[in-house]
Amino acid sequence: MFEENKELLVVKPKFLFMPAFLCRIPITIFITIWSAGFFGGFSFTGIMGLKQVLGYQIVPTWLPFVTFGVLAFLTSQFFSLFWEQKFYEKTKYVFYPDELVYYEGYWDIQEKSINYKNILEISLRKGVFQQMYNLGTIQINTAAGSSNSTTGIRIKDIENPDEVYKFFKNMLNEKKNQPA
Repeated sequence: MFEENKELLVVKPKFLFMPAFLCRIPITIFITIWSAGFFGGFSFTGIMGLKQVLGYQIVPTWLPFVTFGVLAFLTSQFFSLFWEQKFYEKTKYVFYPDELVYYEGYWDIQEKSINYKNILEISLRKGVFQQMYNLGTIQINTAAGSSNSTTGIRIKDIENPDEVYKFFKNMLNEKKNQPA
C-alpha cells in the first residue's frame, strides 16, 4: 500500500537571475519613465514653489525626475526578482507511480495532482535562454470540463529537461499499456 505513494522523481525549477532580469527590462523601463514623470512632476512643483518663496533654487530641476526614476527602476527590479526567486524555491513537481503532484506559490501555495490516465499529451519546449543553461519546460495537457478544451500544468525551467521528459514519457507509456 505504501509503495504506491513512493516518490519516483522530484523536480524543482532553477531560477536564473540574468534572464529574469533581462525579460523585465521593457516593463521596468515603462515603470521608470512613468514614475519619474509622475512623482518627479509633483516634486518639481514643490521645488518651484520653494524657489518662489526663498528667492533661489535649492536643488536642480532635473533632480526629482532622476531620483524617482532610479528609485522606480531599482525597486521594481529588486522586488519582482526577489519574489520570483522565492516562488521558484517553493515550487516542486513530484512524480509518483500513478500521479504527478506539484506544489507552487510563495504567499498562496497551490497543490495540484494529475493522474497519469488523464493526461492527453506532453510536450517539451526549450526557449533561447533555456537552451543556453540546459533548461526546458514540459507542458502537460489533460482533459478539461468541456469537450473541446484542455488544461494542465507547465513544469518550467527544469534542469536536464530531455531526461525528465524521457522519464515521464516512459512512465505514461507504461501506465497506458497496463491492463485496467
